[in-house]
Formats: sequence, C-alpha cells, structure tokens
Amino acid sequence: MTKKTTHEQNSKNNYQIKADYFIIDLKKKKVSLSSSQYYTESFPKVLNAEIKGKKLTLKHDDKNNHYLFANNVQIMKINAKQEITELCLPNTKKIPDWFLEYNVALEKFSAPNVQYIGYECLRDNKRCHSLYLPKVLEIEDNFLMLNNKLKSIDLPSVRLIKNSFLEQNRICQSVNLSNVQEIRHNFLCENELLTELNVPKLKRVGSNFLSSNKELKNIDFPAVLDIGHEFLYQNKNCASVHLPNVRTIGNAFLCENELLTELNAPKLEIIGDNFLPSNKALKKIDLPSVREIGNCFLEYNKACTSLNLPNVQKIGCYSLVCNKKFCNLFVKKIRAMSAEMITHNQLNKYVRRNQNERS
Repeated sequence: MTKKTTHEQNSKNNYQIKADYFIIDLKKKKVSLSSSQYYTESFPKVLNAEIKGKKLTLKHDDKNNHYLFANNVQIMKINAKQEITELCLPNTKKIPDWFLEYNVALEKFSAPNVQYIGYECLRDNKRCHSLYLPKVLEIEDNFLMLNNKLKSIDLPSVRLIKNSFLEQNRICQSVNLSNVQEIRHNFLCENELLTELNVPKLKRVGSNFLSSNKELKNIDFPAVLDIGHEFLYQNKNCASVHLPNVRTIGNAFLCENELLTELNAPKLEIIGDNFLPSNKALKKIDLPSVREIGNCFLEYNKACTSLNLPNVQKIGCYSLVCNKKFCNLFVKKIRAMSAEMITHNQLNKYVRRNQNERS
C-alpha cells in the first residue's frame, strides 16, 4: 500500500469510487446506493455517519486494491473487483437491519464500539474470517448466517443473541460468550467441529442448539435453566453432560448419542420426546426431580443398569422398550402412563397390582 491515487482529482467522476453496490464520493464526503437490487440504505447511512466531518483519502497498491481512510484511519478495503473485503467502523454504536446482507466478499469486520446489531446483518457472507465486536450487547436474527470461514468467536460482552447466529457454520472450533444470558434458535446448528464453548452465564437457549456437532465431548452449562428442542441432537461423541440448574429440556435431547457415560441434572423436571434412545454407554440415570418425560424415553437402551426417578409422574409412549426390568421399580410412582408403554413393556401385571393397592 504505497501509492496514493491522483486520477481522482482530474475530473468530477474521478472523485468517486465504486464499492459493491455503493458509490463513495471523496469530494462530497458522501456514500450513496448505486443499485437497489440487493441492498438497502442502511450501509450508506452508517458510512455517512462514520465519515462525517473527516478528511477522506484513497490509496491503492500494485494489485489494484483500494484503501479508504478517514482522518488517517483505514475504514475500508476494496479489491480489484470493486468488492468490499475489509470494513472498520471505529465510532459506530448501532448497526441497523439489512446491513451488507448478501455481501459475499467481506473478509474482516471490526466495530469496536458497536453495542447493537440489527436483523439480517451480513447474512449469506461466506468469507468473513475475522470478527471484532468487543462491546456488542445484543444481536438480532440471522447475523452471519451461512458463514463458513469463522473458526473462532469472541464476544465477551454480548447478553442476548437471537435466531440463527452462525447457522450452518461448519468449521467454528472455539466460542467465547462469557456474559451471554439468552441464545435463541439455531445457534451453531449443523456445526461439526466445535471443541471449546464458554457460556458460564447462559440461562436460556432455544431449539437446535449444537445439533449435529460431532466433536464436543464434555458439556458444562452451570447456569442454564431452559433448553429447547434438539439439544445435542446427533452429537455422537459427547461423554458427559453437566447441567446443575436446568429445569426443562425439549424433544430429542441427546437423541442418537451413543457414548454418553455421565449425566448430571439434579433439578431437571420436564423432558420432551426421544430422550436418550439407543444410547449404548450410560449405565446410571439419576434424575431426582423429574416429573414428566415424553415419548421414547430410553428406547432400545440396553446398557443402563441403574435408574432413579423418584418423583416421575408421567412417561410417554414407547418408553423403556427393551428395558423391561426397570418398569416394576418405579411404576407405582407414575400417575399417567401411556397404553403403548404398558403394552411394549408387558407392564399390565404391575399396573393392575398398583391399582389394586390404591383401591
């Protein structure tokens, strides 16, 4: 980056440079939308506020990359194809909806003072590999959805992340969200390589959280209270789960997991359908607070030899199939048991005995 453009000073048109679907006018210090085919006015509004009252300069290198500076601080890098590949917003505090949606070229994004990110920002960006948002507190739906380059996420201040953040990012390996309290649906859904996840203050998480992850072996969420459907669904290598404060978990919790050997959830009260079917390693289940379990609980689980559910009141269909030996141990505690469960586990004699004792 050694040369400074001079041709922009020769005519009115040469004061301008195109960047994606935007025109940057250095003389007027204004960014405008050149085409409304894909983009909204959110990007020009943010950039105009960022460069207002500042001296703009443009430099380029021998590869025909252009670099926009505002008061000697680099704001943007534009490649030879007139695509924005790097963007820094040093003073912006709020990023509005639809900001650079469908931008496929952005590789680096830095906004050190941003606290809020709006709906659909950077959606369908597939190249961003560097993200710096140290002060962001809230992120709306679909931020960086379908991104496939970010390997590490560090958002130390964020408190709320809404739907589909990093959905279908398949290569992220490390995530630090040290202050997040709520994450909604599809967070890191279909991510396969995550090995480190730090969420010590997380209290509520939606559906599809970590579904299809294949590398996480130990789960420890000390503060989480409620978890939606398909939590750890198709995680085939998870060995231990520590959820000391969780109260409710939705359907398909640890469904298609085969290697779990340790489950700690002493305050768990309600579990949805398909909890731990076909697990081949868990030998002991101790859930002292559980009151309700959905369909297919421990279906085709032949490894478990110790089962403690002292407060269970309801179990759904097809539960404990191929685990008949447990049924008589806690049937007296169950107030609502499906006909399918009774039939498939030959429980008729235990149910009749229990009814006779009550009468």
